[in-house]
Amino acid sequence: MKALGICLGASSVSLVEAHQEESLTCRVLISRRHEGRPLEILSETLKNLPLTEFSAVAATGRKLCNFLNLSVITEPEASEYALEYVNQKKESFDALVSCG
Repeated sequence: MKALGICLGASSVSLVEAHQEESLTCRVLISRRHEGRPLEILSETLKNLPLTEFSAVAATGRKLCNFLNLSVITEPEASEYALEYVNQKKESFDALVSCG
């Protein structure tokens, strides 16, 4: 499975690819300051991606996600889902920190 994560932040646009086969691998496709042009930067970036290769797409980012025709989750939800996904040993943690 190959998934695309999109973050439309207050100052930057970031896209991450997550690929699951035997193990999970992630790589940052782009993290670029949008300088007040988030939709232009996102549109430009998506034109250069082979979107049909992704079986899932998720987006996060407060107000800007209203411009996407996608299901949207909050940043805390995204962090919780990510932890659940990568925490295969079901270890217990007292805190989860999202650093931007």
